[in-house]
Amino acid sequence: MAAVVGSTGGGLLVRILRRLSIVLVVAAVAAFSPAAVAWATNFGSEGVAGGNIYNNGVWLTSNSTLSVTRLDLSATYSNAVQSILMGQYDPTDLSVIVATTDACYWYDVCYMDYYYGDGINQAWTYCAGGTTGSHPNQVCGQIYVIFDNVWNPPANHTICHETGHSVGLRHSEDTSSCMHKEPYSSVLTNHDRAHINAAY
Repeated sequence: MAAVVGSTGGGLLVRILRRLSIVLVVAAVAAFSPAAVAWATNFGSEGVAGGNIYNNGVWLTSNSTLSVTRLDLSATYSNAVQSILMGQYDPTDLSVIVATTDACYWYDVCYMDYYYGDGINQAWTYCAGGTTGSHPNQVCGQIYVIFDNVWNPPANHTICHETGHSVGLRHSEDTSSCMHKEPYSSVLTNHDRAHINAAY
């Protein structure tokens, strides 16, 4: 009887130690995977709508059809809108429509540039339309993506970055993502796409 109890107790101890080792391995992997922790919160609206045109923020668009237009953009930026929207955002669950008109009307996103000369922001995302819902899921009826001509940032990166803010992407710590401020990537990562696809 003593041998049976000892055997059972030993088996239980082995099982406990195995489970403990699995927990420790998982914890160690998590500790050495900063990407999963650092990028987990880079989605969700934030910011104040309306007010002056310098209000910067992150918003969600109203549905999975993203209609955009360009207002008096330089050829470089106009071409970048076409290239980045169709190459990076249309392959997600968003269906992108790039209008040929040069007026904002009621498109979801309107890209525009002007010589603001404030020397602070190269570009920003401003909620010009009404909002529904609340952060981090607040939807903006119309978003202006504004470029300050006093700067000359890389067009593809800037379009990719500010469009991300128009559909809910915040800044990322992943340097391969255009949602990182520098270096100037001009692509969405699989992580960025997964956030967009989950939202739309």
